[in-house]
Amino acid sequence: MKLMIKKSDLLSTPCDEYNNLPDGKFDAIEEIAKRGDHVDHVSWLMANCKLAQTAKMLAYFKSLKPSVEDVSWLITNCKFTQTIEMLSITSLLSHQRKMFTG
Repeated sequence: MKLMIKKSDLLSTPCDEYNNLPDGKFDAIEEIAKRGDHVDHVSWLMANCKLAQTAKMLAYFKSLKPSVEDVSWLITNCKFTQTIEMLSITSLLSHQRKMFTG
């Protein structure tokens, strides 16, 4: 997966961990992977960059096996992901967690 963006494409300033992003275009997915490929960083990117609000990016997010909290945060903070499919994923993850935790 590759997502070429510029700092100016971001709607908010990223956390300090990302204060050394390149000045020109860069691959946002590669930058996240360098820092551990955290699902919360991918969800933040989707919520704060219109260029990351694509079906391909959403599939990548799902491939990271997000927790119910991760999915809920993304749905709350990104209108693009406010779909029946994402709500059903949240419901499924929540149900699975209840099964395993009693």
